[in-house]
Amino acid sequence: MVWSKDDSNSGKDKNKGNENEALEQYDDENTDGEEEDKSGLRKTEAAAIDPDGYMAFKMPWSLSLSYSYSISEDRSKEINKKTMRYPYAVSHSLNVSGNIKLGSRWNINCSSGYDFNTKEMSMTTVNISRDLHCFNMSCGLVFGPFTSYNFSIRAASNLLTDALKWDQRSNTGSSVTWY
Repeated sequence: MVWSKDDSNSGKDKNKGNENEALEQYDDENTDGEEEDKSGLRKTEAAAIDPDGYMAFKMPWSLSLSYSYSISEDRSKEINKKTMRYPYAVSHSLNVSGNIKLGSRWNINCSSGYDFNTKEMSMTTVNISRDLHCFNMSCGLVFGPFTSYNFSIRAASNLLTDALKWDQRSNTGSSVTWY
């Protein structure tokens, strides 16, 4: 870990020789990236270098693709009296979902899809969450026929999560505009 001051002009040219000493001095400390000590110095994490000499890029992410194909009886049509069965209906869709972790406390999740039968995008959701140490903040957005949002701040403690919370939600009813 490295200590850095918020003042960007202080000590730039004076202490060039002492930079490596400061890096070694605080490298072994177990610190959180956003805490401050008594002198007003903020702790930040030193950039890691990979074996090829490039800066190590650490941003965990995942991406998932899925294809769904299903055959079912279509009960909206008339029954075939010869076989005594309803006609079959085929449906298939492609779905994508992913998440990315921006830093140690931010997380973004997204999901969407495409329905090949209706030739339309399926419901798309975006969720953003942040760990606020003692509290958790989350915001969810839904796009599609039932567009809505949900914003929540809750206590991180399992005992207090239902007691200490604030939720703000949009109307989750239909997207029909009433005049």
